[in-house]
Amino acid sequence: MSSTVLDLEKYRGKWVAVDPSGGVVVEAAETHEALLQALEHQPGRKVVIHRVPVLDEPIFVGLG
Repeated sequence: MSSTVLDLEKYRGKWVAVDPSGGVVVEAAETHEALLQALEHQPGRKVVIHRVPVLDEPIFVGLG
């Protein structure tokens, strides 16, 4: 994978699909479902999906 650092500021609070080979955001949406719907138009494309947290959002680690 590329060592490119993504500028995720504009994606805070959104779900993003990132191309693993180039480290480029290919789609972004407010909800997971909306992101999956947008990706339906790109069959076969390999992406990594995750949500970019807002700055003051707590991050939970572990099982509780």
